[in-house]
Amino acid sequence: PERHSPFESHRRRRWFTLIELRMAPPDAHGISVQAATIRVLKDSRKMTRRRDLVLFLRHTAEVEVKTYKYCVHAVIAWTFLVAQCIAQGTGHQDMWARWRFLIGDWVGIGSGDPGRGEGAFSFLPDLNNKILVRKSYSEYPPKPGEKVGIRHEDLMIVYPSEEGSTFRADYFDNEGHIIHYEVTFPAKQAAVVFESEQKAAQPRYRLDYEMGANDEVQITFSIAPPGQPYKTYLQGKSKRKG
Repeated sequence: PERHSPFESHRRRRWFTLIELRMAPPDAHGISVQAATIRVLKDSRKMTRRRDLVLFLRHTAEVEVKTYKYCVHAVIAWTFLVAQCIAQGTGHQDMWARWRFLIGDWVGIGSGDPGRGEGAFSFLPDLNNKILVRKSYSEYPPKPGEKVGIRHEDLMIVYPSEEGSTFRADYFDNEGHIIHYEVTFPAKQAAVVFESEQKAAQPRYRLDYEMGANDEVQITFSIAPPGQPYKTYLQGKSKRKG
């Protein structure tokens, strides 16, 4: 057997100890492996022959391969889980995919003509992204002989139907009007139509949003008297803020 100085033996034992601790596999399923590692480390203090050193290195190499395989499987499983979660999260956000062109704050584009009003509106998600809330206002200057103009305010809540495939909306304003809308999406890529329920001997209401050029949206409000077609009541354009 070869002889080594105490300093060399101590240095060798320390070096092997560092290798073994670095290569040790996770303890999820490796309690016995850790015990074997401790035993090897204890026995390594008595290693003086090259044969023992070769066996020890083989053991560390096997541990390294097992650890590597374990880590690869763990990474693959974790990547699959993260991808699945991202896909589910994306599916949830897609509920409002066709509304994206409207979400945000908008300001009316005035014509500058005397007597014409101005206003703004917003479409923003609320209640943990379960609904969309539209808040709108418009102000009109006083007419000749009047001292005070008119300010109109309204609120509309958009929500998915029970089956989740369609949408409905409820409208309220400061004049006491309440309108229940059914929502449809025309063949055009960025457009939405709100149409009131059909009721006997009552007018119907329709509100159209259609995205145009230069980040502007065309808004048309129409009224259909009982038994008659829709006629445009109000029409205007708004531009996204910012």
